[in-house]
Amino acid sequence: VDPRVLAARVEALAAAMERRRRAGPAWSLRTPDDKLVLDLKAHKCLIAGPAGKQEEAALSPKEFSLLAALLGRFGELVRKDELMRVLWPSAMRQTRANEVTLAQFIAHLRAKVPALKGRLKTVWGLGFRLD
Repeated sequence: VDPRVLAARVEALAAAMERRRRAGPAWSLRTPDDKLVLDLKAHKCLIAGPAGKQEEAALSPKEFSLLAALLGRFGELVRKDELMRVLWPSAMRQTRANEVTLAQFIAHLRAKVPALKGRLKTVWGLGFRLD
């Protein structure tokens, strides 16, 4: 293992853990403006609607896991290979088909969760970032 890669991953993990600690309860992930909340215990995606009313977005388990991975690292680049491991933990290698399917899951998330519009950014060739 390249020591620089290991150090970068440890640093990213430590930063993510610190953000989660400051965010409050471990059972929810949220954007700083609270427009999007993931209730990890109830497996629900809640979106702030008009007049502060929350609406639930119907997500598949894989879409939910993908959004949780992105929201858990809010503001950071999440590499495509990391997201593919979230979707297919037991995959021995990443294939072009997996990459295409990941892109389809991202498109579904953008369509199902209006709060992601303009916030879920593609970093071409590398991965995605939720700002």
